[in-house]
Parts: sequence; structure tokens; C-alpha cells
Amino acid sequence: MALELCTEIKKDQNVAEFTVIGGQRRQVRVSLDPARLKAYDASAFQIMDALAKSNYSLPSGAYPSQNREILVDTGDY
Repeated sequence: MALELCTEIKKDQNVAEFTVIGGQRRQVRVSLDPARLKAYDASAFQIMDALAKSNYSLPSGAYPSQNREILVDTGDY
């Protein structure tokens, strides 16, 4: 909820910066299926390496939706 509020507050022309501090960190759990790994000829170490390389965040843009603006960031898991 705080992140949604942050997005709305940032839209105001009189707000220079707004940051949410604290709260629970978001997590992603990855469960590996041995049969699917074998089907893709991949190993758990390859998946770990790919996840480590993709651990960054980039602003990816914004789009309007239902009288709101949705800010999109990618990465940073």
C-alpha cells in the first residue's frame, strides 16, 4: 500500500522526492523441477547463475490505466 501511495504522491508537481523506508522485503521463491530441467538440458547451477546475473533494477516506463499512472520497474529480485 505504501508503494502505491508513493507513486501517487510523486505525481504532484510540488513533490521533489519521496521514498518508502522499511517494511518487508519482497522475495521470489524458485522451485526447480528436475524433469523440466532435464527437458531444457539445464542444471540448477545454470539457473542460479542466470538469477544472479538478473539481480538488478531498471525503470522500464509508465502507462496510464483507469485514471492512474502505473510505474514499471524491472529486476531487483
